[in-house]
Amino acid sequence: MNATDPDFAALRRAMVKLQIAGRGIHDGRVLEAMARVPREGWP
Repeated sequence: MNATDPDFAALRRAMVKLQIAGRGIHDGRVLEAMARVPREGWP
């Protein structure tokens, strides 16, 4: 990873906060799983 690579972990945390929790999903297990599972390599 270099200075220009995106911080995918930080982007995932922001996505969970804004898009998942922001839409009313508050189950901690769901939020934790969404924050933990990397999706940047998926097609």
